[in-house]
Amino acid sequence: MSREPRLQRTLAAPFAFSGVGLHTGAKATVTVRPAPSDTGRVFQLGAAGSSIPVEWRRRVHSVMNTALAAENGERIRTIEHLMAALIAAEIDNVRIEVAGPELPIRDGSARGWLEQISAAGAVPQAAPRRAIEIAAPIQICDSGGFLRAEPHDGFAVDVTFDNLPRFGLMRWAGEISEPVFRRELAASRSFGRPPWKWLDTVSLLQRDRSIDPRPTSRNCPKDGIEDAPPGFWEKLAAEKSSSPPEKLLAGAGPLSVAVVIGPYILGGARWPDEPVRHVALDMIGDLALLGVALRGRIFAHNPSHEKTYAFVSAIMAKPSAYRAILGA
Repeated sequence: MSREPRLQRTLAAPFAFSGVGLHTGAKATVTVRPAPSDTGRVFQLGAAGSSIPVEWRRRVHSVMNTALAAENGERIRTIEHLMAALIAAEIDNVRIEVAGPELPIRDGSARGWLEQISAAGAVPQAAPRRAIEIAAPIQICDSGGFLRAEPHDGFAVDVTFDNLPRFGLMRWAGEISEPVFRRELAASRSFGRPPWKWLDTVSLLQRDRSIDPRPTSRNCPKDGIEDAPPGFWEKLAAEKSSSPPEKLLAGAGPLSVAVVIGPYILGGARWPDEPVRHVALDMIGDLALLGVALRGRIFAHNPSHEKTYAFVSAIMAKPSAYRAILGA
């Protein structure tokens, strides 16, 4: 039995939020508004500023967050938490007005964004939903991990992470829907490594060792397969080396925004494996760079903002790996 084509969705009403950015410490006000079919997710910077669609060609280098740039160089950064909430809620078309250089960090998670999206409500639109459907396995690898996509009837992720001392290998896997995202991922918070020496000797919380991560692989699943475009990793390295150094957790400060601090969790964990859940959340948000919905299963080990950008670029550079579909 064929199913009815799914339609694009937008918000039923606008919502707004003001707060400080994690990396800049600057205050920003964000207003998320409904938008017509086929608009996509678009940032509007200031009352008369640049318009920036959320898509991979607009991504620019930024430390420990995802940033987009307009043609005139104006930037908006730390978009990934709002993007993850919009993806989970299946909101395809919005105009995001921002007064400030960075989206507010809220409590370091996507929970507040998802709550506001849910309160605003969603409405279907006349146009069929657009998606990229993975048609053949595709992967990117570097020395620290990988991302791999395989065909799947739906959207699912399987993420392992072992970059935090004393937490060991963590894993989260599941189908991504709004109820699952809300229950399992949305409240997971950002984390960093502060230079506080005494944290090395004070155990505030350690990972629950009864959790069996059962990883799919800690190396590239198919050794020797690398689908990143030629010279891609070299290009990213050049971006890093040419960018001025940035102060992480600047201005706002780690505790004032209730972010998670590794290798321990200050103030208590929301889950024993909270870091891997937030890594999965970030990856989902960064997949918004595809510009449309994704159908496939994503396997990842130690994903990062840069790796997910490389992965999206690899997909878009290899037409044989995906199909553009309507009504998914």
